[in-house]
Amino acid sequence: MNREVELGPSDHDEARPFAHPEHNDDDVAALATMAARLRQLLAENQGRVALTPYHPYLFHSPQGRWLRLVVNQPEALHSAQELPIVGFFGHRRPVVAPEVVADKDAIDLELIAEFRNYPGVLAYCSMALNDADYGNLVLMAQPDYNEHWRTSPRHAFASRVIAPQYYATVRLHIGRLPGGLYSGHAPVLTRTKYYDFRGDWHWSAVREYGLNRPS
Repeated sequence: MNREVELGPSDHDEARPFAHPEHNDDDVAALATMAARLRQLLAENQGRVALTPYHPYLFHSPQGRWLRLVVNQPEALHSAQELPIVGFFGHRRPVVAPEVVADKDAIDLELIAEFRNYPGVLAYCSMALNDADYGNLVLMAQPDYNEHWRTSPRHAFASRVIAPQYYATVRLHIGRLPGGLYSGHAPVLTRTKYYDFRGDWHWSAVREYGLNRPS
């Protein structure tokens, strides 16, 4: 992969529209939708049969799209403190080999199964946005815990081997949920990394935002 390009908060690369900052509004809205459904799931089960940690719960988004929630640390999600988040948005390649799809689905389930080894991952949400775009929301206990989770061999394999074969482009947001999950506040982005896996040479870039930027 080539050297990472540094982008300013409003910089545009006209050759790569997927990396334009205008996508942030839609991405933040999708993250907020996943957070709201997670909050609803926790509220629906409060005082009743407890949620099963590390178990995938399958639903549909308000738009009727597939949505999956994995609640790893239910008690921690009730905290009123700000929660670090990671948001993943990938655009699938037009043609993906069946074995790559199978590998991607298998690794996905393996990652969920090993959450027990990474207690700092509080919850993991996935949602189909349309027929080719997918979004993930990960809520963390600490801002630097994402780096610890990245040490997982399965996570590394998914990022370095599977993702370039399955996705054409990726936006990876780092941010925070002010006031915690129950605040109802919209996620705030602090940094975005971009990956373009098309062509012989993969392109990557990073964009930093001001601390008070809402999206």
